[in-house]
Amino acid sequence: IRLLHLLPALQPDEPLECHLRQEDLADLVASYEAVSYTWSVPNFCCRLRCADDNSELNITKNVDTMLRRFQDEYRPRILWIDTLCINQQDDNEKSTQVPLMNQIYRFASRVLAWLGEGGIEEEAIPLVERISRNRPTEHEVLSPLQTEFNRVESVVVYSVQVVLDNFIRRPWFRRRWVIQEVALNAEILLHYGQYQISWFRFMSSLGYVTSNRLFGVQLQDIGPTKTLFGLWKFWSLTTTSRSNIGEPGFTHDYYPTFFIIIFFSTNPWQ
Repeated sequence: IRLLHLLPALQPDEPLECHLRQEDLADLVASYEAVSYTWSVPNFCCRLRCADDNSELNITKNVDTMLRRFQDEYRPRILWIDTLCINQQDDNEKSTQVPLMNQIYRFASRVLAWLGEGGIEEEAIPLVERISRNRPTEHEVLSPLQTEFNRVESVVVYSVQVVLDNFIRRPWFRRRWVIQEVALNAEILLHYGQYQISWFRFMSSLGYVTSNRLFGVQLQDIGPTKTLFGLWKFWSLTTTSRSNIGEPGFTHDYYPTFFIIIFFSTNPWQ
């Protein structure tokens, strides 16, 4: 497979630069990070310079923002990103690479899920982070927010509902490919704007919110997301160690495909 070595930069507005390296997937277990994201509008208005031959790759604004968010200040970051690591103009290459995607996401050290540049709903992440650690009552969550924003409780409740609802409805949560990208790896990190949170902490918080009906949020409000979490949890439990993660067989090759088929047959995904 091809891997993107994203070169470091001290300033966030420096031109993006990378190396593209062809490597053997069997030798790459836990040595790179796989990226999950939405392609968004196909307007390739930004550039990524390939330092290998000084060529330029055309990328979308969403990918440009995502790479700058993931870029390290001092060391290269090794990533697998479908639009850059697979030649989208070569049908033969796509036909050989797409069947490898299960292994690509499974072998990654973790999956970086990019939900977008951010907006008002990105405030959901620190809120969810707080809930996941403290298991507070609704009043304990709302009280500091009332003080901070000088609003009555009903207004704050509505604001929290809007933030959580808008966040859960981000396009990433309804992407069909998310099923395999998330269900096949136990380490998933959600990135939205300046914030990040682990998938497990995010889902455990949503479970707590819905089971206690905090802010009026109920289970049916997060149905598809809840089912996706179930797939991820099942796969994480059946993959017992890094040492056998690459072994072929019924457990690793059959279960993901089976549950993906079941999921598509019962959930309205794009």
